[in-house]
Amino acid sequence: MTPNDVRHSVFPRPGYPRKCRDRRGLGRLLLDRTVARLLARRVSDLQVRCLAGTPAYLFYEALGGRLVEEGCHQDDDGTDLQHRIYRYETDTGPR
Repeated sequence: MTPNDVRHSVFPRPGYPRKCRDRRGLGRLLLDRTVARLLARRVSDLQVRCLAGTPAYLFYEALGGRLVEEGCHQDDDGTDLQHRIYRYETDTGPR
């Protein structure tokens, strides 16, 4: 990671009802706005890490994310978590 790299984490608020946030386009809107902000800052790409074994990867693939890594990282409490990392070129953005 270089000094110019920026990392952010975004998670749904705990307890937020799942049925209220699914299939309403909020994820796509969040990703589109994130890409727009990155473009304004001249950031050339976006990488998104999601947990493996969850349906989240389908969302990132449907929006044109390119799988660049499958691996494992440790959570804050030391738990090993499998993940997938998807990359988007910010000049083209999500589909």
